[in-house]
Amino acid sequence: MPSPALIYFLLAIGLHCVLAFPATSPSSHAEFTQATSRLLKRRPPQSCNNHVTPACIQALYGIPKTRATQASNTIAVAGFLNEFANRADLASFLRTLRPDLNPAPTFSEVSIDGGRNDQNDPGELANLNVQYTIGLASGVPTTFYSVGRNDTTGYLDLVNTLIQQASAPSVLILTYGVDEMYVPPLAATNLCNAFKKLGERGTSIIVSSGDGGVAGLSTSNNCSTFIPSFPATCPYVTSVGATTGIQEVGADISAGGFSNIFPQPQYQKAAVSRYIKALGGQYHGRYDATGRGYPDVAAQGEKIAVSYKGEFTLIDGTEASALIFGSVIALLNDELISAGKPRLGFLNPLLYSPAGASGLTDITSGNNPGCNTNGFSAIKGWDPVTGLGTPKYAALRAAIRL
Repeated sequence: MPSPALIYFLLAIGLHCVLAFPATSPSSHAEFTQATSRLLKRRPPQSCNNHVTPACIQALYGIPKTRATQASNTIAVAGFLNEFANRADLASFLRTLRPDLNPAPTFSEVSIDGGRNDQNDPGELANLNVQYTIGLASGVPTTFYSVGRNDTTGYLDLVNTLIQQASAPSVLILTYGVDEMYVPPLAATNLCNAFKKLGERGTSIIVSSGDGGVAGLSTSNNCSTFIPSFPATCPYVTSVGATTGIQEVGADISAGGFSNIFPQPQYQKAAVSRYIKALGGQYHGRYDATGRGYPDVAAQGEKIAVSYKGEFTLIDGTEASALIFGSVIALLNDELISAGKPRLGFLNPLLYSPAGASGLTDITSGNNPGCNTNGFSAIKGWDPVTGLGTPKYAALRAAIRL
């Protein structure tokens, strides 16, 4: 069993991931299997408040279980920090929580900068990456990119590799980040511009917002200003915060706020200005009101069931939220391709439009404490806890005219 909290800090070279584990975890595969079998209707049972499985997420957001059909529609996930995706754990996860996927799918591997995928050394986050894409985006091919460099150059090498592919993935989901202040502005801008190029190729780039509320990776409550996360602050990615509970509220881990590097993009100015006006003078001087606001959207991010070293445990983090939202987009892309329509690509202008917002459930309670404050609060409309809200598959489908 992993320690109660497993935290990797790699600040100097630009990457981190935070995985939080509760003090207790479900005792057996049977508990998950029984809970899954009760999800016969599109309403998640109370058990989903205790542990979140693919069936809980499908019920909560109306995500279809039918297999995707388009081979050209692919998901890319990445592993850094010697985090490896384990095939045996994936098989156990699918056997227990998605037995309907028969034969059980697996993932492809690509090495970048000498990255490995050691099957004797599974990683919780890498396992989460493949289990909550393959386990939710039914039938969408997933590729795990193992990146050997744990710095912004490694990140850039990954994105440039995807840009240069004959067929770029329809969705790239990134679950690693760092406090924005540790990334030189030029390096942040170069990577953000690479994201823009990849988006222009039709790839939707989904990024976790971070797990430290308004404090980022700070372990002290004495931060005088709020600490934004990168690459979540890049205006060319879709940043995903976390909710918790089947009556969803913003999770206190959900990182959100405003960039100190990137200005507010036009697509979100109206939504963000409404929030800042509602905020009044609260937290004056602690954030840049002209900066890019994040997250853009949210999804479940606490008590997420994961198979790790042959056992099930629970993970808290916006990493899970990003994987859930990205899987929704991958399934919508599959339908678009089937209908002879282009992929969604860069999502944010759509999401901030009236049509896009109609495909999301606005979350109006919760906050993201840090820096000896209660942090920002979720309110009606966009907020820096849950963004515009959580996905409603059928409504998003209607928003893109499927």
